[in-house]
Amino acid sequence: MREKSIKIGYDNKGVYIEIRGEGTVRQSNSLKKLLFDMIDQLKTLSQVDFYMDLKDCQYIDSTFIGLFLILDKKITETMQKHLVILNSTGYVLDVIRQMGLENILSLENNGPSFPENMQKLEVESINKIELAMLMYMAHSELANLNDDNKSKFEAAIMMLKKEIENEGIDINNIQL
Repeated sequence: MREKSIKIGYDNKGVYIEIRGEGTVRQSNSLKKLLFDMIDQLKTLSQVDFYMDLKDCQYIDSTFIGLFLILDKKITETMQKHLVILNSTGYVLDVIRQMGLENILSLENNGPSFPENMQKLEVESINKIELAMLMYMAHSELANLNDDNKSKFEAAIMMLKKEIENEGIDINNIQL
């Protein structure tokens, strides 16, 4: 069985994320929290880039794809840079194309060497409402890209919105 993990590393030139096996909703919140913290800590360093290597990733779900957009938006707003997606192939590249992301994300086949001392992402448990908010944000980002995505995700977005609002949370105040 192939290893399923997300590993993170960094040096003075970049932050490196390696996805092995799959990228799913299960890991999305932990990855988002860690990278948002790193982006905020590194925002004054203009030489730092963010790389995500999908060479060993065989499966990706829609929440994780939406996370690409959320991360790219945060990096762009905070550092005037983009998330660089490396080595996407096969099914994963097909999904990226189906969602209309090939002209939005920075997709490259070659990138820098990743550090040797990559650390495995610890996936934290997530409560139901946090999960619903993350899924709502990810799918809303995807739906805003094009009409195909909007029709694919409209029902899920409405269901998630209702679930969040039933908890007394104002959906308009949710921030990336």
